[in-house]
Amino acid sequence: MNRRVLFSAVVAGFALVLSACSAEKSSDPLSPTVAGPIPGVNISDPRIIQPANGSKVASDTQPLKITVANATTTGVRPLSYFVEVASDVEFKNVVYSKGGFSIASGSQTIFELPDMLPSDKMYFWHVRAQDGANTGPFSAAAQMQIYTPVYFQPPVPIAPINNTTTTTLHPKFSWNNAARTGTPDVVNYLVELSDTDSFTTSATTTVGEQSGSQTGVEAPTDLPLQKTLYWHVRAFDTNNTGPWSGTQVFKTPASGSGTGGCTFPGHPSTWSTDQWKECVFNLIDRRGVGPTVSIGGIWTLRPELNAMGAEWQNGWRGDPRPRLFLPVPNCPPATSPQVPDCSYTRTVDMGDFGGPWLWIPR
Repeated sequence: MNRRVLFSAVVAGFALVLSACSAEKSSDPLSPTVAGPIPGVNISDPRIIQPANGSKVASDTQPLKITVANATTTGVRPLSYFVEVASDVEFKNVVYSKGGFSIASGSQTIFELPDMLPSDKMYFWHVRAQDGANTGPFSAAAQMQIYTPVYFQPPVPIAPINNTTTTTLHPKFSWNNAARTGTPDVVNYLVELSDTDSFTTSATTTVGEQSGSQTGVEAPTDLPLQKTLYWHVRAFDTNNTGPWSGTQVFKTPASGSGTGGCTFPGHPSTWSTDQWKECVFNLIDRRGVGPTVSIGGIWTLRPELNAMGAEWQNGWRGDPRPRLFLPVPNCPPATSPQVPDCSYTRTVDMGDFGGPWLWIPR
């Protein structure tokens, strides 16, 4: 074969190949190798449903699930979705992009990103539909925040614990601050106190978290004498509440050193009779010895009154009513049955045994 014939044959064969390729791309619009864009095909923009604009997404719910109202097309090629995530609303800083999410039949499609987005950041995202030859417009952008949710661990009690006996009726409850994930707003602690480990009846107090690693709070009122008590504590912020700590048990002392509401300034010997009246009736109420005078009630109140310089005496000169000797400035404390003469200048009868508590200054 001469050169001219050979060249003609090669050119003819090459033209045949080009013709075959061109025919393959254009003859079937569903072919993956179809040339595009295909004229006359319009793809609408999808509409964002979830995460909606302004959403907050907990990081532990990732990978992110996306829901869109489906785009439509005038073409015959199947659609898929392409997602773009950026750190700015203008999408100049795209941090994630992914395509190939198949569109579902019906009005909506739900699909899941295969990758995790970094937490505690603000993002903008949009989505568009495409068919491999034609591409639709992006949806309106939506803003979302991915955050690390707040989870509190139980605080660890420090004192009083292990069935110890406190030295005061106003013990300080203390604990190691609760470990946590996420960033809470204002952390507070709820302390619950009960005379049973089931906490069926209880008293509570709240205190803000203190700087450092520990927080504590003093009992806001006197606790009862010689009592076994139970307490636990937990952390919370505006939107989250942590679990209770382990329950702790302790005992209060047999003799009181609390104030019982007797918190007037100065030495007790300088308090007025009216202030002493308020003090004593507060003790009667808080120690649960009322409403009638009894020898048991007297002995319950006596340690705390002694600590403030007062003393009981009854049966004095045939008078069966219990009498309270109040402290007097520069006078030795009254100690039954021997009472210094100066103590008689401030005495109060407290009513008859079996009758109501009274306050009758002498």
